[in-house]
Amino acid sequence: MNAGIYEQTGDEAKAQGWFPIIIDTNANGRSMDYVQPNQPVDPTRDKRLNAGFYGVGVNPVDGTIWAPFSVIRVM
Repeated sequence: MNAGIYEQTGDEAKAQGWFPIIIDTNANGRSMDYVQPNQPVDPTRDKRLNAGFYGVGVNPVDGTIWAPFSVIRVM
């Protein structure tokens, strides 16, 4: 959540951050174009998952973000 946007606008939806949960299926180490959960895997693009988190943690050693999935359904 971007507190500054929320304080300026009072709009929770506008202040909410969002990023899809994707698997790096093209193995380039970056978030790129992706196919949707209902589309077949494309080796040149990443694959979005239909999933959600129930917690988030940051690794203090390397700054990576870890989050357990609450529901996952790969099509």
